[in-house]
Amino acid sequence: LWVRVREAVPICGTSFMGFVVFVNPIVIGLQSDIVWDGWVVIDAIFAFLFLSEVALKIITGGCRDYVSGPARTWNLFEATLAILAVVETVLGIAEKNIATDHEQQQSGASKVIAVARIVKIFRITRIFRLARLKMFNDLVLMLRG
Repeated sequence: LWVRVREAVPICGTSFMGFVVFVNPIVIGLQSDIVWDGWVVIDAIFAFLFLSEVALKIITGGCRDYVSGPARTWNLFEATLAILAVVETVLGIAEKNIATDHEQQQSGASKVIAVARIVKIFRITRIFRLARLKMFNDLVLMLRG
């Protein structure tokens, strides 16, 4: 059973996470245009999915292969982005609870928002992960010339 799970997770996980990576920048774009308190929950869901992907890769492939295997650079990049997604979620929650004093809230909130925007820019770079999917091999070859 464990062998079947180890074989199925990369196949199903790649397709599902490809979809998540594709939807994430769309949601980030919507967040910049639509003011809604629920975005923190959406960010938390994305952070959970990204961390789950990292955990599943470590569980199925082993920690040694994750950090020193052939895809180590990409794995560490994804792990960093997953951690940044968690940081962004924490900052989003902190933004809501900074201070009750209006003046302190304005200055503190603007700093938190600036940091959160920088983190979002890094999250968008996950879209490059889609280029690794088999269905994009022809596109990548065409772009390379």
